[in-house]
Amino acid sequence: MEKFSYPGNLYKTRCLECNDIRVNFDKPICAALLGRGSPIIENIPCKPIPLSQLPRCQNRINNNICGGLLRPHVVWFGENLEPHILSKAGEIVQKADVCLVVGASSAVYPVASFTRSLANRGIPVAEINVEVTPATHLLQYHFQGKSGDVLPKLFDSLTLT
Repeated sequence: MEKFSYPGNLYKTRCLECNDIRVNFDKPICAALLGRGSPIIENIPCKPIPLSQLPRCQNRINNNICGGLLRPHVVWFGENLEPHILSKAGEIVQKADVCLVVGASSAVYPVASFTRSLANRGIPVAEINVEVTPATHLLQYHFQGKSGDVLPKLFDSLTLT
């Protein structure tokens, strides 16, 4: 089974210098981010973080540590998918026999075109979203709610052989 994760994975980092991608479950990703980014704490002014305290790449290149800045391995709003990722996604979509779309992806291009293509070919597509999307009427299944609530219930109900 192949999977395509768009817009990426918050548990992976990518180096801005060498493009090294690594799994990273550190919370926070560096000490300077401790206590920042909480959705519960709003409108609290934060002091800028010195560049020297931001997370750095530990990848070794020719026996030297890269040291480039790390970022989450995700596509932010307004960024484009890299062509090779789009191409790989297209290959996976052509071979898919089922598709699970979690979040706004069924309404956000280019992924929206993939879900529509699958649905038009009669491939079962399930969408998990807090609201009905422009693609919902095309899809075979729609589970309304937060993914953190819906996914565990959905997986608990599956019978795997």
